[in-house]
Parts: sequence; C-alpha cells; structure tokens
Amino acid sequence: MYDFKVNFLYKILLTSHELPPLSSLEIPIPLTPLDKKDGFIHLSNSTQVIQTAVRFFGNEDEILVLKISYNQNGIKENVKWEAPPELEERFPHLYGDLLIKHIIDIVQVKSLRKGGDEGFEWPKGWLET
Repeated sequence: MYDFKVNFLYKILLTSHELPPLSSLEIPIPLTPLDKKDGFIHLSNSTQVIQTAVRFFGNEDEILVLKISYNQNGIKENVKWEAPPELEERFPHLYGDLLIKHIIDIVQVKSLRKGGDEGFEWPKGWLET
C-alpha cells in the first residue's frame, strides 16, 4: 500500500486551465486532455510533483498547482496507486471527480529556467507529505 504516509496530493495544471469559481464547492475541475484520454486524473505525491513538473511542464514559465487533502471523502477511496508502463514507481490516479471542495490550496509556481536552472521555485514549506 502506498498511502500510509500520504496526507496531500498535488495536481499540476497549465496557468491557462480554467477553474470554476472557488465558491462552487461541488463543481468538478475540468479534465485536462491527458486525463480525458487516460480515463483518470493524474496526481502526484509531494516528492513526485517536483519531478513531474520538470518532466512534463519544464517548458512552461509558470504552472498552477492544486493541493488536495488525501484523507477526505471522494479522494482516498477513489485513488489507485499505479505505475506507468515505463516506470516502476506508483503514482496516484483519481478515478472520480476532483471537486473544488477537495482543493485546500492553489499556487502559481514560477520556472527557474530564466536563471539558467532547471525546475521551479516552490513556496517554502508548501509541499507536504
């Protein structure tokens, strides 16, 4: 089981991704094209989100990252920890809706590319297990 130390999961989106009003608690976050294609919502834990950001969003100047409480209704029971075909590491895949009420925080994370580094400038203390 992969969830024994997990309290938070993270969803990375492009800054252009349209979110419903934060007051609309029961409205689902619109799916990304990849999530639609794969039939589940791609999520990461606190260590995976840094790697995922660099690997899949490394060309972006800024990304939007949603912080999700793993132990709330509608999340934990709908997450399966699965390994992509090319990797052995298991990632959390949400088979269900990600609702506004599941989001506990949202940040825009800036790329370090312009300074010659690789990666993103994460808010201090924001990523938690």
